[in-house]
Amino acid sequence: MFDKLKQLVSKAIGSRKNNPSTKNLPNTQEVNRVLNEGLQTQQGDVARNQEASNEQKAIQEAQSRNLIHPVTKEVVKPLNNVKTDIKERVRSFAKQYGWDSGPEWNALEELIHRESSWNPDAVEPNSKAFGLFQILPSAHPEMVGAPIDKQIQWGLNYIKNKTYYDRTTGTNKPLYENPSGAISYHNTHNSY
Repeated sequence: MFDKLKQLVSKAIGSRKNNPSTKNLPNTQEVNRVLNEGLQTQQGDVARNQEASNEQKAIQEAQSRNLIHPVTKEVVKPLNNVKTDIKERVRSFAKQYGWDSGPEWNALEELIHRESSWNPDAVEPNSKAFGLFQILPSAHPEMVGAPIDKQIQWGLNYIKNKTYYDRTTGTNKPLYENPSGAISYHNTHNSY
């Protein structure tokens, strides 16, 4: 674009030096056309740069908020169809534990349904437990306001690693180990 404009300006300057009349000067329409082409090209470049900048900012924001998928290492995309997207997101995280299908997925699905009806914003009015897995803020204040993916990671890790103290052996033992164990516990205690 700028090369064309330079050529037109050179043509105009050269024409003035060789011939004081203006008949050889580029016409206004030609200059305007070249300027408009350049402006459109420049606007397109700015828009592409802005898109790239926005994408880079989104990646940095995702990294700062731990919104990077632990298995694929990809930036997690925003939710569109909330309930379906949340289930698929939970399933993708559950895959690292081998809980993304079969009886373990069914148990996990049922557990989340009982706890929050798949609503990441659910809050139990008495205990103030919140999110998909009904996290107690008094026990886990670091999770208050956590994004959905952090809630998912926390919930799956909680199911896998929750322990109880066995007085007979004097050691901590796994309480659930998997969603089937968590739902079994839930069936007898109405919580997990």
